[in-house]
Amino acid sequence: MKKTISVLLALCLMLTAGMVVAESPEAGSLNVERVSIRGNASWTKESYPEIWITPVFAEYIIKGNEKYPAHFLHFAPPEGALPTSFAYDEAVFLDHDILAAYYYFAYDRHAFELFLEKADPEFILEDGSDGVAMYISPDSRRARALIDISDNFGGTAKLEIIFDDYSRDITTEQLTGYIQAEVERVQAAMTFVELDQYWSEGVFGAVELHAGNDPVSVLLDAASLTIVSLKESKLKAQELVDGDVRSIELALDSYSYVYSNEEEAEDITLSDGTEWKIYHTGYTGYAVFVVMEVAKYDRPLYLTVQSDCAPEDFVDVLEAINSLVTINVE
Repeated sequence: MKKTISVLLALCLMLTAGMVVAESPEAGSLNVERVSIRGNASWTKESYPEIWITPVFAEYIIKGNEKYPAHFLHFAPPEGALPTSFAYDEAVFLDHDILAAYYYFAYDRHAFELFLEKADPEFILEDGSDGVAMYISPDSRRARALIDISDNFGGTAKLEIIFDDYSRDITTEQLTGYIQAEVERVQAAMTFVELDQYWSEGVFGAVELHAGNDPVSVLLDAASLTIVSLKESKLKAQELVDGDVRSIELALDSYSYVYSNEEEAEDITLSDGTEWKIYHTGYTGYAVFVVMEVAKYDRPLYLTVQSDCAPEDFVDVLEAINSLVTINVE
């Protein structure tokens, strides 16, 4: 009996030692900062140092729906590649040295057969029979792979990897090598992580949004936000309010939905003296602040805010977001 117990204890220790434990980043530890290398913009490595991706809708996780737990795939990006955008189900990285982009997409359902429909049979590298489908498109300098992740997420969940070359001189052999190497790397590196909350809850500190064509940036204190999508000039966060998920979007843009409905819009002055124009559809509130009357291409540049909240709550939401924002014009 003692021998049996000893064997079981030893087995438990072995299993525990083999488990990989991952946690979301520390609160306030990620600060999104823009960098430009040889004219190509991205964020610094420290802005989004590891990929967190899931086929589960962010709002379902934030709402705490038991059917949709906070489950993620977690892995490092390719060495030397810098982040340019992410959402709950995607991430994009740019390798400035080889002029190539890596895309990652998580799907709750996908089929290898459908994935391979657009592939030239001559350039199919894997057919999905071993859990991976892969092909290259030399004419478009693109390589794609689809990995089965249903063991972790059920159904027909898949992870897609796309490698895009922008150097214009890549060979077929090199294209093949890059996608094969990346699939092998991701399969070895990715960890299935179970958390108690959405991975980005409270983990971001300062976030920079940039107007791509104008010398304007917005510095946002994001410590209170759960960011679910981030691009160069646009951010989306979500929060749980009275049992429902509220989305808030902030963007630097040359288009304003408010001005397209100007006749029904309202001018307001917030507590800090800034003047905004707002419009509410009854379900979604829109607000706009004029950053530049005339920016590049002879268009105005706006800071826009959008939130799916009740009309009576929208000004309070706007006040809260406005208090987190600093606009910088070079």
